[in-house]
Amino acid sequence: MIQRLLRNITFQFLIKVITYIFSFLTLLYVTRILQPEAFGRTAFLSSFAGYFVLLSNLGMPVYAMRVCAEKSSSRKELSNVFGELWNINVLLSGIVGTIYILIVLLLPKFQGQRILLLIYGSAILFQMIGCDWLYRGLEKFRFLAAVTLLCKGICLCGILLFVRSASDLFPFAALSILSTSGSSLIQFFRLHRYVDFPFHFRINPAHFRPILTFFMMTCAVYVYNSLDLTMLGFMRNEYETGLYSIAAKGKSVLASTGGLVWSSALPITANLWKNGERDRFESFAAKTLIFVTVFQTAIAFLCFALAPYIILLVGGESYLPAVPAFRILLLSLIPIGASNILGGQVLIPAGKEHRLLQAEIAGAVFNFAANLLLIPLLSGVGAAITTVIAEVIVWILCIYFIRKDLAMNFGANLIHRAAGRVRRIVRPRLARGISRLLKNALPYYCPCCDTHLIRFIDIGFDRKPTLYNPARYHGIDQNVICPVCISLPRHRILIEWMEEHKAWMKNKKILHFAQESSLRLWMDRNGLTADTADLYRPADLKLNIEATGLPDASYDMIICNHVLEHVSDYRKALSELHRILRPGGKLILSFPVDRKLNSVYEDPSITSESERILHFGQLDHLRVFGTDSPEMLRQAGFLVTEIRGSDYEGKKIKPVLGPANYDDNVLWCLTKR
Repeated sequence: MIQRLLRNITFQFLIKVITYIFSFLTLLYVTRILQPEAFGRTAFLSSFAGYFVLLSNLGMPVYAMRVCAEKSSSRKELSNVFGELWNINVLLSGIVGTIYILIVLLLPKFQGQRILLLIYGSAILFQMIGCDWLYRGLEKFRFLAAVTLLCKGICLCGILLFVRSASDLFPFAALSILSTSGSSLIQFFRLHRYVDFPFHFRINPAHFRPILTFFMMTCAVYVYNSLDLTMLGFMRNEYETGLYSIAAKGKSVLASTGGLVWSSALPITANLWKNGERDRFESFAAKTLIFVTVFQTAIAFLCFALAPYIILLVGGESYLPAVPAFRILLLSLIPIGASNILGGQVLIPAGKEHRLLQAEIAGAVFNFAANLLLIPLLSGVGAAITTVIAEVIVWILCIYFIRKDLAMNFGANLIHRAAGRVRRIVRPRLARGISRLLKNALPYYCPCCDTHLIRFIDIGFDRKPTLYNPARYHGIDQNVICPVCISLPRHRILIEWMEEHKAWMKNKKILHFAQESSLRLWMDRNGLTADTADLYRPADLKLNIEATGLPDASYDMIICNHVLEHVSDYRKALSELHRILRPGGKLILSFPVDRKLNSVYEDPSITSESERILHFGQLDHLRVFGTDSPEMLRQAGFLVTEIRGSDYEGKKIKPVLGPANYDDNVLWCLTKR
């Protein structure tokens, strides 16, 4: 999943880079040729035509991308839904295009600007035949990147050749439209590769409601992204509009990271939600939210400091008055990035696009009302202030709706995860630095993270009755957790054993079930690799330990700590581990052992979490093992050797009983006969 996302983001990033380079080079050239007045006129007319292009889309791109992603596994189903969406697209574009032409030709205000408006309006025709949403739904980002490069390159050359003075507005407008919409022609002629093109006209009314929702959502976004520029065009002069336009364009380029990530992730997250994988869905969204928020924050602060130089580079000295508005707009990067992920990667895949619509309508309404007040007073600076506040409103409402409808708290989770990430990076380095200086004076040692410690810590297992049975922790030393890598006694015992057998483990093929991060620290430090396996959490292999599907004798060594108490049939799991282990190979195994029990205690009738906590000590445990465990392991076909904490007492690793009474901290090295 992460690899797919990275691949999608790579090509989406390439598309953005191509677009940025084209926009940057075009701005460098055109702003100096056209100057603020002419540049402001093209920006205003383009913004006006954009409303009709938006209307002809009617929310199609995002909705169609999601639907095509869901139907991508069947060409027949994909072709059917494509035909329905294509017909709607053609119908709407024809209606909107006709209305646009009539408005342009009949309104006296546009006299003298009609040819430019018709050129900008031709984007309606291009978007009618283009099917960018199909290619994005199918994750064909490599193709889209190649087409973008071709069209942008041709149009950039055309602008350099044909736009030579402030009077060359017609070729500039035509080439601008071709740069953004020319790829539609290539996309159209490649449709036959992926769908059977419909030769009949059929409208499926079921699509209209979600399309209308997405349309209203897109309208709201477009309104509070471009309404400030349009209102400036009506309420102020072309010079001020031109100044604000360059500031707004710079903000739009810098704000696109969130859109890049969520549009790349949407096909993946849509399928995760459809398949009911809520935990992976939430974890995936949280990670991307952290990345985008941190990245956008860094970009905002950097560009704030360099704002005069950026405006000077892009537009020249005549645009320097745009710096204050640009700096204010940079503050919107943080809420834009966060709301892009919360909306596009959480609410939309979860079918809550109407909530995103409500948030964006609120932002648009505020934007309009505040612009009426602030633009006459502060011009572009007022429009910039309004934009920032509108984006914050959308961000806050997205968090509220996600908490209310999906019971996900991304605001708190973001802070918690970010703090955890910093802590995981800083704390081990700081602790190791101190431990090297004071290692002879410190009483304890963790071999997992190679850190000398003042003490091990208590992380409160006995204070979490909804997860663990507190009675099993009472009277037992709880200060057994490494504060740096959170290793338990069994992890430190195993690392001491592995240190002694490191030479044997070199170049061995190792499989690690439910991999512990503390063990991974030691393995990475010593150049040892292992295939990780898990049924629920991210891992190299998604395996059911009771039926892995792996070939016989696949691995030289298997590590499987505290897994057998979770599986349905531990005997079947042991048999499977014996099968995939090579003769002479070693299985490192541990599980909860209660010395008060003669044999394993399990009861299939105990199914509720509260009963499992009471009987087995933890809500997801299905059994506790007893003192006959060595004999049980021999019957499974292994030679049994105990790895006991008492063998390493001199190492200061504190291999005591605990933290629970069934944590006897005995591991077994099992050799396949």
